[in-house]
Amino acid sequence: MEKVKVSVIIPVYNTAVYLSEAIGSIRRQTLTELEIIAINDGSTDDSLYMLENLQKEEPRLKVYSQANQGQSAARNVGIRHAVGEYLYFFDSDDFLSAEALEACYTTAIRQQSDIVFFDALIMGRISPNMPHLPYQRKEVFGAGIDSAECPGPVLLKELMKQNKFSASPCLNFISAKYLKKKQLQFYPGIIHEDQLFTFLLYLQADRISYLPQDYFHRRIREASTMTSPVSMRNISGYLTVCKELKGFKQALLTTEQQALIQLQIKTLVNIMASTAITLPFGSRMAILKELLQHFPGKLRPQSILLLLLPCLKLKKNKPL
Repeated sequence: MEKVKVSVIIPVYNTAVYLSEAIGSIRRQTLTELEIIAINDGSTDDSLYMLENLQKEEPRLKVYSQANQGQSAARNVGIRHAVGEYLYFFDSDDFLSAEALEACYTTAIRQQSDIVFFDALIMGRISPNMPHLPYQRKEVFGAGIDSAECPGPVLLKELMKQNKFSASPCLNFISAKYLKKKQLQFYPGIIHEDQLFTFLLYLQADRISYLPQDYFHRRIREASTMTSPVSMRNISGYLTVCKELKGFKQALLTTEQQALIQLQIKTLVNIMASTAITLPFGSRMAILKELLQHFPGKLRPQSILLLLLPCLKLKKNKPL
């Protein structure tokens, strides 16, 4: 039996219409020594039926099914079942260029990388209400490079400085040994869990490599987490991430790592305030109280003002 070089982990929830294309892009990878782990997370459409049919055609596809528990829980199931040297987290409605996994694997082996990351293109229309998507990082490293590598905290500091840090795990090719060593999993039961997982992934890495290629193709579609209207579920997710970061084994971190955690908390706290402006007044005041109580000094004055008077931003964004 040949060695599994890469485990591709795919949580699946009601994406039957995209599954053939998405999984097809993994089946067509030029690196063939891989396993495809699909976790059906309680889908109510034909996703499980599609997966079972694809499994008949593709012996590398393994299908697991569970009651709906959310994307984090599904990915964690995938981690437990994975046997590959490297892990790649993929979404069931997106697309991956055929050479991506081979290029990442070759780079990871050559440079002994904990993580190899790359860029993405967007499929679909970006709405004005969507969050900033920092999927292009080539300018961070300068023009004309084939690849770059550096320690995780150094890279993280520069990406955050230039507003180019992306929390999407789909842009990262990860050493299974490194993930196990750091005991990293996805926080279950919330959204925006990637803001915790990917940040801690980069924060603790000894060596991260970058390939300046647009390997990942993100599909923007209605009714996804990214395009759905803001609710208290968004705020709850961000709050949980910030509280987890605040309590993260500070005593074992360097001064630089601790400073990066504080910067990430400050960033997310102010994103929270900006995100909450469409919520009712009572909800906004509860959020403001929570942020001031748990994260004193992190809210910018303009963020406090927006929570009190969101009309200021709404007027500013109103088209002429």
